Amino acid sequence: MSRPYRLQRPIGPYQTNHPEDVFAVKKNLYMNGYYRPAEGESPTAIGQNLVNSVHHYQYANGLKTDGMLFPGGETERSLSDEDEIAYTHRCRTCGAPHGGVFHPHYCADCLGKPK
Repeated sequence: MSRPYRLQRPIGPYQTNHPEDVFAVKKNLYMNGYYRPAEGESPTAIGQNLVNSVHHYQYANGLKTDGMLFPGGETERSLSDEDEIAYTHRCRTCGAPHGGVFHPHYCADCLGKPK
């Protein structure tokens, strides 16, 4: 069962950015022409390149240009309206939603933990 991915935590500078959230936002911004990964950039880490892309997306869409995304916030809703951010899977260990980035059955927090 798939549904649009929803952010688990806020994304932006000085936030505790969840890797699955960062990957999902980068993927969505890339698919919509607002983000290009820099050489050697981690797909799950936030950097100035992503912050600038979020600013550009927000400005282009008449949103508050703060470089931040909040769960249920206007930028996340706008991205979801344009295109699904990613698909949600449920972790078989903890039940948390995730984008299937690291593993289709386990979230990044549970992957590799002893069962």
